[in-house]
Amino acid sequence: MECLRIAVCMVLLAAGTPAFTPSMASWRIDPNNIVPADENIAWSHFMPMGRVAVAAPGFPKIDWENLQNPILASKHGAIKNQAVLYHDGWFWIFPRLELEQGAAFVRTRDFKTYEYLMSAPVFGMAPRFYRDAETWHVFFQLSAPDADRRIYHASSATLTGWTTPKEAWAQVQPGKRHIDPAIAREGGRYYAGFKSGQQFYVMRSVGDALDFRWETPVKAHTDGWCEAYQFVKIDGQWHMMATGRAPQGFETGGNGYTGSHEPYLYTMQGDGTELAHWAQWTNKRHIPLPFSDWNRVMHANSAYLCDWRDHDGWFYLFFAGANDDTLCRGRGHCKIGVARSRDLVRWYLPGEMEGK
Repeated sequence: MECLRIAVCMVLLAAGTPAFTPSMASWRIDPNNIVPADENIAWSHFMPMGRVAVAAPGFPKIDWENLQNPILASKHGAIKNQAVLYHDGWFWIFPRLELEQGAAFVRTRDFKTYEYLMSAPVFGMAPRFYRDAETWHVFFQLSAPDADRRIYHASSATLTGWTTPKEAWAQVQPGKRHIDPAIAREGGRYYAGFKSGQQFYVMRSVGDALDFRWETPVKAHTDGWCEAYQFVKIDGQWHMMATGRAPQGFETGGNGYTGSHEPYLYTMQGDGTELAHWAQWTNKRHIPLPFSDWNRVMHANSAYLCDWRDHDGWFYLFFAGANDDTLCRGRGHCKIGVARSRDLVRWYLPGEMEGK
């Protein structure tokens, strides 16, 4: 599902701990390869982190009326399978993005101008985050010695300096390809989800600590194929955002990958205090975002939902789109767009104002 082939080599640290260094080469593209449909895109502006004046504290006011999709794009590479965090006055977007200067993490206050950090360590695609007290935990996919992809973990207190990635559940289905992690905590236990083969699995931590001991995973029921999972609790009820097959009217005619992925929101059957609850997802609901001139081939892939109602009253949905199905191994030169909603039913694109 990922836009790049993460080529990995193993190196030994002085202490003998293996570390993995993905190559971003297949994510990079020649800026001259931009497809004609993208010629009029207003490409994002980037500057080194720390060059901007110190940001004012608090949640930034998003200038929605004058915002334009795609909100994040680079002439030098694609970005998808994104996670977006609000932390310490900034919106942080992961994983890394290819810039002219190289691969970097980015953050923004307005989704127009981005600060980049070049020295941040690499972690892999499809990151999902959980904050425990003052520590951020991230789960993501990397190539591994015994499988094409496995799930790894790293942590940080700042979102800039990260621990060395370590496999998050090495004893779970060893040797099998795992991608698209999801992570949550409920009732004193951690719950994780992942894709193995074409099946969604969920599992629970053995105890109340995040010590990477897990009970046996079970198959989850989702009313059809899905991937790119995100657990999100909304008004006391657990939901899952995931990517499923495009319904009628939303297939784009691109290749089998770029033309058939759409965002869906699911509801958990239960309150999340039992593992069985995490294996039952119902009320599958398609989020029918309008098409725009920048996402005609890949419409709305790998959607990620942010509930920022406590800050400004809105849900925000970030998603990947592209106007081609050839670059990046047929995944397309992906860019990031955003929509917002009060109620998860009526969605507005940038420039669309409520009541108008």
